[in-house]
Amino acid sequence: MTFRPLAADELTEAIAKAALDAILIIDDEDRLVYANPAFEAMLGHDPATLYGERIHDRIAPERYRAAFRQGMRHFREHGEGPVVGTMTELEALHQHGHEIAVELSISRLALHGRWYAVGVLRDITERKQAEDELKRARDQFQSLTENIPGLSYHCQFDEHWTALYVSEGTELVTGYPAEEFIHNSVRTLQSLVHPDDTGYVADRINTSVAQKRGWDIDYRILHRDGKVRWVHEKGRAIFEHDGSVAYLDGFVHDITRRRRQAAFQEIVATISVDIVDAPLEETDDAIHRAMERIGRFFEADRTYIFEFLEDGRLMDNTHEWCAQGVIPQASRISEVPLEAYSWCTEKIHRQEPVHVPDVEALPPEAANELAEFRAQSIQSLLMLPLATDGRVFGFYGLDVVRTTYHWDDEEINLLQVVAEIFATTLARRQAEQTRKAQARLQAMVAEISAEMVNLGGEGLDSAIDRALERTGLFFGADRSYVFHFDDHDTTMSNTNEWCGEGVTPHRETLQSIPVDSHKGVTEPILQGETVHLPDITVLPEGLTERAELERQGVQSLLCLPLFIEQRPYGFLGYDMVARRRKWTDAQITVLKLIAEIIAGAFARLDSEMALRRSEMKHRILFEATSDAVMLLDETGFLDCNQSTLKMFGCASREEFIDKHPAELSPPVQPCGTDSHSLADEHIRTAMDQGSHLFEWQHRRVNSEIFAAEVLLTAMNMEDRQLLQAVVRDISERKRAQEELKRQRDHLDRLSSIDGLTSVANRRRFDEALEQTWKQTVRSGNSLGLLMLDIDHFKRYNDHYGHLAGDDVLKAVAEAISGALPRTTDLVARYGGEEFVCILPATDLDGAHKVAERIRAAVRSLAIPHETTGTGRVTVSIGATALRQPTPEMSGPLELLKTADQALYRAKEQGRDRVVTMSSQNP
Repeated sequence: MTFRPLAADELTEAIAKAALDAILIIDDEDRLVYANPAFEAMLGHDPATLYGERIHDRIAPERYRAAFRQGMRHFREHGEGPVVGTMTELEALHQHGHEIAVELSISRLALHGRWYAVGVLRDITERKQAEDELKRARDQFQSLTENIPGLSYHCQFDEHWTALYVSEGTELVTGYPAEEFIHNSVRTLQSLVHPDDTGYVADRINTSVAQKRGWDIDYRILHRDGKVRWVHEKGRAIFEHDGSVAYLDGFVHDITRRRRQAAFQEIVATISVDIVDAPLEETDDAIHRAMERIGRFFEADRTYIFEFLEDGRLMDNTHEWCAQGVIPQASRISEVPLEAYSWCTEKIHRQEPVHVPDVEALPPEAANELAEFRAQSIQSLLMLPLATDGRVFGFYGLDVVRTTYHWDDEEINLLQVVAEIFATTLARRQAEQTRKAQARLQAMVAEISAEMVNLGGEGLDSAIDRALERTGLFFGADRSYVFHFDDHDTTMSNTNEWCGEGVTPHRETLQSIPVDSHKGVTEPILQGETVHLPDITVLPEGLTERAELERQGVQSLLCLPLFIEQRPYGFLGYDMVARRRKWTDAQITVLKLIAEIIAGAFARLDSEMALRRSEMKHRILFEATSDAVMLLDETGFLDCNQSTLKMFGCASREEFIDKHPAELSPPVQPCGTDSHSLADEHIRTAMDQGSHLFEWQHRRVNSEIFAAEVLLTAMNMEDRQLLQAVVRDISERKRAQEELKRQRDHLDRLSSIDGLTSVANRRRFDEALEQTWKQTVRSGNSLGLLMLDIDHFKRYNDHYGHLAGDDVLKAVAEAISGALPRTTDLVARYGGEEFVCILPATDLDGAHKVAERIRAAVRSLAIPHETTGTGRVTVSIGATALRQPTPEMSGPLELLKTADQALYRAKEQGRDRVVTMSSQNP
């Protein structure tokens, strides 16, 4: 059949051209016979190029073409089809390949004996987009209301606030299913309000509706579990055109935790101030007050602190508070072995909380703990590790004995804050106690050394007995003693012994004991090794020395070798009878020094005895002691022993003789005086006074410098006044003393650093401000001070959590430190989110510039803060400076007050800014 396009009269053509919808006519062979201009505008096809073509192959997407072909066959055969006379939404294919949403209506036309299909296409892209957007908005609203942790409502403004809609979050807030409130089917929204708050809530809502504004209120509700909860409600009324109330919309969320957290933070602040301000001797009282506050806040029956003893094997209940009617336990829990409660203490050492909501549900491996908890009537408990610098030294705990309790994660985090305060306080006290103990220890070692050096043989036994008593008491041993080997190392005898109160002495029964019968102890001693047995049961059963130690009631043992001239002389020993003990490396190091001092004293005693037996007294003395011994006069050395040659690295006496002491010394001594002049001065002093003890730096032949203790003793030999010099290498002692000093300095430094941010703490700031103030008064310079506060930090913690808040504090502290221009400037954490900076020799303009640098540095961190207008973490800064303070001024307090006022104004003016105020000291 020959194809020709369908002709139209002028009126029809005009109507088709004017139509905004695309119009096309298809014959019964599915060929396009007519299309109006809107068709080309909509789909991009020139109709003239499509006439006679199968139109569905050009404008229908592939997924529709089979249906089109089937429909056209039916239309050709019957002149009708299932879509004729209907409106269908589908997609049409544009000339450029993309799809357009259209609405298609089809009608039929009989003309010249043939059937034609007339299609009208309307572009519905914008309408579909609007519908999709509406659906997305509706879905988002549904998702928001159903997933936010709170109660969303839509209710009538009537007596019961009849609910038309409540979200699924209702059950989280109230404990009741949402459907129970719809149309008051089971209960009403109004019935949830605590009776004491009903009038207040109704008045606030009615007043807000009358004033056509929203309400924002906190009040209490009665939860399904019978407990009172605090909620925050924010809502508004929706009005009709005539001004009447159509309904109420609002949102309610549980703020019980927030209010409880705020109350707890106040307690923590009070505790922190109380403990920090307390003198060290009053720390225990401050801790007990804190434990009582925390115990009452969490309704615990008992709170307590256990501290691990220095050997790490035992623990003591050092602090305890009990509620009324609860039996205290501290008196019965003393020096408890950690291994007896390994299930708990292993968790504590891993710095994990021990949370036991029900002690009866403890695992089998916690059988010891279960027995003890039952003995104390404990039903639930929580233990938190006490740790500083990664070292765990105890734990803080709460017991519940009259009911059971499950602490949630938030409560555990809050209590961890208290544990950190306790840990910091106890660590500070331990550091101070350690410092004082180290000072006493150094003094004791020095006194024992001086007494041993200056003694003759007649008083040595008494001096050793005193040394045993002093060291035994200082280190808490139960028994201390000295054993001496015979000349052939075949037998040994207990020559000196001290026993603590109530401990049985054994010296009389420990004489001429075969050395071989106690090889477990004597073999290491003979090799110069220390024997340390924290638990003697590690010795094999049936061993002679184990049986002997058990007979003496010994539980732990420490023995240190005594050597003279590289030959074993005996050993110094310490026993623990009342309990087991593991000696620390630092303690063993100090006792090695004591052993060396005692060995030296025995060496001198042996030398003196040998001198009495020999006409060559000085030669025997020289060779019998492990110390370097030499004879000298004003000009130099006359003689020396083998220990001297070994000490100085000389191959022979000839290499040593005739040298002045300065020739075997560095040019200058540590005091700054040249060695030659100072040596002559020491020689004259010894000649005048008879003896002279001092420390000196010597130099070996290989140029190695070493510290020495020198005793010069005047003596007459063949009518000639000479000096005997006893030189002891004290390098090891010096290193031990330096290590003790380093540890003390480290502890002092830690006590002045904020544990979280690593900048100076409040204590360090107070000291530095007072010191800088005095220096400024003397120099006549200016003194600047900045006070900073992280803006809306509480919101940040509430929104992101305390761990993220801690990270912000660290980052801001680092930014402040990096922005300070000089090493003399000091940044300190003043408290919470507040920091202060001391700026020596800085006027008001300089303080303002530094403050702006800090503010910019914090902003540049770009830490997100969604709850603020800036969208990031910022700081407000108060800056002040005082010019040329004078001694008549009272101190830096006015400077602090002015900086605080400036900070207040910076917050008042919108935050994220610097406000500068000049300081005037009265």
